[in-house]
Amino acid sequence: TGIFESIARLGQEADAILLQALQAETPVRTGALRENEHSTQHASGRGVRFEYTSLDYGALVVSGTQPHIIEAVSARALAWLGADGEMHFAKYVHHPGTQPNDFPLRAWQNARGDILDVFSRTGRDLLDQVR
Repeated sequence: TGIFESIARLGQEADAILLQALQAETPVRTGALRENEHSTQHASGRGVRFEYTSLDYGALVVSGTQPHIIEAVSARALAWLGADGEMHFAKYVHHPGTQPNDFPLRAWQNARGDILDVFSRTGRDLLDQVR
């Protein structure tokens, strides 16, 4: 059981490191994207896979968007508080699009060294247990 516990601990440590790095790199406007990031571990005979998920629009943040029109669908108008402090209303607006922001890749690059350290340490622990 010591080997399986070591492997489980490896997964938990690596997962915590990467999730922390992901949350540190997540762009924040309202905080909703960062607050809804979570991970799930999937174990099989071939190893452990980590899946990180967020709100649906997280993929749009990563890939960016082209300029597009946003139309009022379930209401008579769109409404927003402008930079001038006034409420604005419109049936549609021209959204300028957004630049891609590959924050998950930056998170992995920032966390990679720490995760590899966890793998090395766990590997040494496993070898000691086998001996």
